[in-house]
Amino acid sequence: MLMIEDFRLRVFKTVATRGSFTLAAKELGISQPAVSQNIAELEKSLCCELFMRNRGAVTLTASGKSFLEYADKILYWYHAASNLFSEGIQLKKTRLRICADTFIAEAMLPKVVNAISAVSPNVIFDIFTDSDKEYDVRLSCHDASKPLSLMESRLAVTTLNASAMTSNERFSHAESLFQIPDEISFAVWSGYSGALSPDIASKAKIYSDSPSLICEKVSSSPLTIGILPERAASEKLLRLPIIFDALKTDVLMETSETLTDDVLIGLIKKSL
Repeated sequence: MLMIEDFRLRVFKTVATRGSFTLAAKELGISQPAVSQNIAELEKSLCCELFMRNRGAVTLTASGKSFLEYADKILYWYHAASNLFSEGIQLKKTRLRICADTFIAEAMLPKVVNAISAVSPNVIFDIFTDSDKEYDVRLSCHDASKPLSLMESRLAVTTLNASAMTSNERFSHAESLFQIPDEISFAVWSGYSGALSPDIASKAKIYSDSPSLICEKVSSSPLTIGILPERAASEKLLRLPIIFDALKTDVLMETSETLTDDVLIGLIKKSL
């Protein structure tokens, strides 16, 4: 398998997950000095401290928490690229009908289509949001704060954190909602409507299924902050280093009995 990832990112994520340089070294099969060296190189290249060193344990700094979101994405795409461009992937010509929630159709599926089409142009995608139509694949969102049923847990393919975005550089370094002025309002992805804390709900002026509409509202208003799943983050907007522990979204994938191409199903899952 093609391996192109930056090993320092894997070291960083392992330390962040295990909370210890020693435990990270054991999991990665390298020495503790090697772990320290990789973290030091990463901190030097980023010009910031990622961990607070305490006796016997390490914890993420505010910068470290923010960078962890990016590291997760980078490692994910390294993995996806390795799988997609491995030798031997040959997909037969087929038309794939995908029914998806609006958020998934707008924010996630374009990348999936591009990734699979790059290595297998034989697959023709038909994407729609009308759940009454026949489909080969159904992709839906589930509020991760609510427990999944046994069936739903089998369908879950990924979990997305929430992101806060702004067009106003004045707020770009805010690490807490308490640092946001009272005059600010929120444009919120409607999937979060039932899980918002009172302080967010009181300022939520816009709800929408469409991440592109939320990004458009945020772009045009310096006094509006958008809150939506991380994959919908716009490159034209600034992401705030705020962590929403209560706002997460599970993505569920269901396939019809007529779709039997395990390679194609696997590629979709890995690309999401």
